[in-house]
Amino acid sequence: EETVGEIRRFLAGLRGVATRIESDHLLNLLLELRGDLPDDLEALLGLCDRFLSLPEDERTLFVLGRRAGEIRFLSQLPRPGVRERLLLLRRRAEDRGLDPRSLAETLRSRLV
Repeated sequence: EETVGEIRRFLAGLRGVATRIESDHLLNLLLELRGDLPDDLEALLGLCDRFLSLPEDERTLFVLGRRAGEIRFLSQLPRPGVRERLLLLRRRAEDRGLDPRSLAETLRSRLV
């Protein structure tokens, strides 16, 4: 999650730069972070801002779902069917005494 803030600061510093941004690595949290600068800069910053402005509980739900392979894009989070699966995933983790954030980090580390 801290990396999203770092990426946002990095992107904000690229004003006037012409390049292509592709967040297509499996470990990247925001896979939809892709576009051409300078044209897509505001949209890319907006995506980072949407994630960073989520309440902590919602960020946790997204990160857990993303790391578990249940969700790929932030835009999927509010979808009813997806949301229920993610809530169930979190509940199962908690029922087993697992912290959802720690579980998400464990899942991420297994991808390396």
